[in-house]
Amino acid sequence: MLTVATAEGMINEQPETCLSSVVAAARLVDLRSSSVARCYTARVFPMKGTSMKPCVAKSVLRLLALACLCSGTIAHSSVSEAQTIAAGKSQTNLATETVWPGAQDPPYICCWSKQGQYVTFSFQVPAGQTNLTLRYSAGNSASTRKIELDGAVFVANETFPRTPNWSTWTTLTLSPMLTNGTHTLTIIFDSTSGSAGYINLDNLTVTAATVTPPGEATQTIAAGTSLTNIATETVWPGAQNPPYSCCWSKQGQFVTFAFDVPAGKANLALRYSAGSSASTRKIELDGAVLVADETFPRTPNWSTWATLTLSPTLTSGTHTLTVIFDTTSASAGYINLDNLSVVSNAFPSQPGVSVALGYADGLTGPQPWSGAANTIFLGTSPQCCLTHGPNNGSFGYDGGAIEITNTSTAAVTVNAVTADFGGGSNPSHFDLWSSQLPKQLPPGNHLILAMNSNFNFDTSDLFGEACHVNSGVVPIVHITVNSTLTDYLDEHEILNSDGADLASCPGDVSEAKPFTPVTAGPQTVAAAVNEVAPSTTGTAITGRVLSGFAGGWNASSPPTIGLQWTRCDSAGGNCVAISGATTATYRPTSSDVGSTLRLQVTASNPSGKVTVSSTQTNAIIAGPTVAQMGDTSTGFTSTYSFQATQLSSISSAPSSGTTAYFEFFARGAAGTQTFTPQIYSVVAGSKGSLLGTGTTLTVPEGADGRWYVATLSGVKLTAGTQYVLALNPSGVKSTYVGSETNGTMSFFVDYSPGN
Repeated sequence: MLTVATAEGMINEQPETCLSSVVAAARLVDLRSSSVARCYTARVFPMKGTSMKPCVAKSVLRLLALACLCSGTIAHSSVSEAQTIAAGKSQTNLATETVWPGAQDPPYICCWSKQGQYVTFSFQVPAGQTNLTLRYSAGNSASTRKIELDGAVFVANETFPRTPNWSTWTTLTLSPMLTNGTHTLTIIFDSTSGSAGYINLDNLTVTAATVTPPGEATQTIAAGTSLTNIATETVWPGAQNPPYSCCWSKQGQFVTFAFDVPAGKANLALRYSAGSSASTRKIELDGAVLVADETFPRTPNWSTWATLTLSPTLTSGTHTLTVIFDTTSASAGYINLDNLSVVSNAFPSQPGVSVALGYADGLTGPQPWSGAANTIFLGTSPQCCLTHGPNNGSFGYDGGAIEITNTSTAAVTVNAVTADFGGGSNPSHFDLWSSQLPKQLPPGNHLILAMNSNFNFDTSDLFGEACHVNSGVVPIVHITVNSTLTDYLDEHEILNSDGADLASCPGDVSEAKPFTPVTAGPQTVAAAVNEVAPSTTGTAITGRVLSGFAGGWNASSPPTIGLQWTRCDSAGGNCVAISGATTATYRPTSSDVGSTLRLQVTASNPSGKVTVSSTQTNAIIAGPTVAQMGDTSTGFTSTYSFQATQLSSISSAPSSGTTAYFEFFARGAAGTQTFTPQIYSVVAGSKGSLLGTGTTLTVPEGADGRWYVATLSGVKLTAGTQYVLALNPSGVKSTYVGSETNGTMSFFVDYSPGN
C-alpha cells in the first residue's frame, strides 16, 4: 500500500493501480515533464488557469499525487519503518501512571512485582531479522522478566539493567528472526522463571534489523525454450512467453529450467494453467527431490493463469529446477506451463569470517579445539562425568560449540556471540561469553566458543527429548563481527543433537559432530538422513508394553516424524501396518502371536520422505491378561541417579487386581548400580506403609536404555486407589532413570485384573 499526504487528505493506493491512475489524470491535466515540478512536499495544487468543480479538483489532486508518487517525487510508507507501541495502551493487567518524567508514551506501565502481571504488544512485520526495543526505567535495581514471542518462551529470565533513577529511561533490544505477518511480544513477571524487581515500561519500538539483504533480482525463463520433452502450443490466450508447454500427462515428461542466483533465499514462481482439475508433479532442485508430489491448484479455465511459488535457500551459482510427471510419486492431471520467474535476494555474509557449528561429546571437542594452533578457546576444561558413546561417563565435554574463522587478510573483531533456541526450551537463550568478548581475531585464526562452566552449553537435551520424536526447533546463532550482526540458522540441528537428544538413544550413541560450515540465514534444503536407527524395547508378550524410539534424523529444514508399528513374519519380512498403532507405545494383541514387530519411522520435509524401520522384535507369544498402573512412557527426559535417594511417583489403579511385575526404564551411566522396586500405600497424599518389595536388578555401566522388569507379585490393588511406586538405588556410581518433565517417573506395574 502506498500512502500520500495531499491538501485533500491521505491517499492510499495499491502500487499496481498507480500507473493507470496517472494515465487517467493525464486526460485532465498536463503530466509531462512539468508535473514533477508541480509536486510539493505535502501538498499538490491544480494548475493555474484550470477551472474545475470541487469534486473534480479533488480527483485531479488525488491523481496528481499518485503521479508524483509513481515518478518517485513523494516518499511512500514502508513496512521497514519503525513502529512504536505504547505499553499503557497494549494488552495488560498492570496499572499505569505519569509520576516520573521522560516517558515518550505516558501513561507508562508501573507497579510491577506480582506473579502473572504482564504486557503484550502486537505488531506486524515482513519476514527477516527484527529489532524489538523495549524502553523502560528501573530505578531501584536490575530487574528480570520472562519474555515470550508468539506465546512461546523467547527468554526465560531477561535482565533489565538498573537505571540511575526512575526518570532516566533506557532501552533493551531483542533481535529475533520473524516470519511475515502479525506477532506478539509478552513481558511477564514469572517467579518460577526467576522474575524479580520493579520496572516501568514505556513502549516497544519495532524496526527492521540493521543488516538487510541487497535488492532483489528477477529472471523470467520461458518453459517453451527450456530443456524439455513436452510439446508446445499457443491455443490459449494470456501466456507471457508463448509457446507454452502443453499436453502433459505421460510418465517421464519434464521441463528443466536453468538459472543463476547469489547465495540466499530465492522465490521460484511457476506460471501455469490447469483448467481441468488440480494436478500434481514431482519437483527436483539440482537433480534432487525438492517436493515429491506438489499440487498445482485448478484454475477457472485454461486461459486463466496462476503462479505456484517455492522458496528454497540456494548457494551461489547455477541451479536447475525440473518439473516432472512421475507416476510413482503420484503425478496426475494436465497443466500448461508458461514460465519460471526467479526472484533472488542474497543473505548478508559476515565480513571476513566463516562460521561452523559442532557438538563436543568426549575428552576433546571437534577440531580445532583447546590447545590447537592459531586457536582462541573460550571454554572450560573437561568435566566429570557425562560423556556418551564408547567413553560413556568419562571426563570430557557435553555441549555445543561454535567456530569462527578469520578468512580475511586483516584482523577482525568478534564483538558478541549469543544463541537462541526458543520453542519452550529451558534455557532458551545463551549469552555465555560476553565477559570474554570482544576478541581480536588475526587472519587465519579460529575462535572456539564452548561451555565455560560445568555443562552450561549442553544444548542437546533442552527439551529432554530422550531419543523421542524430533523437536523441530531450529537454533539461531547471533554473531557480531566488526559491529555487523548476522544470524545463522542451524537448520540441521547440530547444536540440539538432531532435535532428539541422541545420547539417550540405544546403542552407546555419541552426540559428537565435527564443525560443519553454515551460511548466513537458513541453510540449503536437504533431504532427511537417518543418523541413528529406530529401535524398540520391552517384553514380546501379549498385553505387555513395547516402546519405540524414532532415532536420530538430520535434514534441512527439520523433518516431521511419523511412527507406525508393523506386523512381520518370523524373519522380519512381509511387514504390514497395524491399524491405529502410530504412537511410541504398543501392547501386542492376540493377532500378533507368532509374528515379529517393527517400528517404521518416516521423516518428511519439502525434499520428500525417507522411511526406515527398526530391527524386528522377538516373535510375540501369548501371555495372561494384564493391565498396567503407572507411566508406561520411557520418559521425555531422565533423572540422574547418583546417590541412595529413593525415586518415586504416585499412580492410581485403573482397575482392581494383583501385581506381577514392576518395570522401570533406565540407561547406564558412569558405573554399575542396583535398584530395588517397592510399592507403598498413600496416606494424605504422601507415602504410607510398605505393601511389597520386588527383586533387585542391576543396571550395568553404559548400558543401553531399556525397560528393566523386576518380579513384584502379590500386592492387591483396588480400582481408583492411589499407590506410591518407588525405586531404591544403591547409591554407587550413576544411572539415568526415565522420567517426564513434570517429575513423574517412568515406572509401572503389570497386574492381573480382577483378582
